[in-house]
Amino acid sequence: MCPAALTLGRPPSTLTDACLAALGLTGTPPWPPGAYNITDPAPYRRDTALRHVLTVHQIPARILHLPVALARLAARTTLLPGLTPYTVDLLTRGVVLDLTRARAQGWHPRHTLADYRP
Repeated sequence: MCPAALTLGRPPSTLTDACLAALGLTGTPPWPPGAYNITDPAPYRRDTALRHVLTVHQIPARILHLPVALARLAARTTLLPGLTPYTVDLLTRGVVLDLTRARAQGWHPRHTLADYRP
């Protein structure tokens, strides 16, 4: 189901908690098969999340904002490794995941971005 999230020795995460719950390893029955949205309890602004992760990894960086059309053009040139039309799309569209199905199984996210450590 989500074996990559069950790595021993890693800090707790929302995804790990959900995987263990879905497998029935947390004292509740296993979840019915299907797709579940799993997220932290509250949405984050992308800049806030990125800044936090960079800080935790001690990576000094300046976050810049480009017009979407310019970012899409840059992604098509392939001059910037990792900048693809797909990544531009991910970074320029808002996404909110509905946790209703997971919550109906009794699962509630416990961890936040502040808990993240490498």
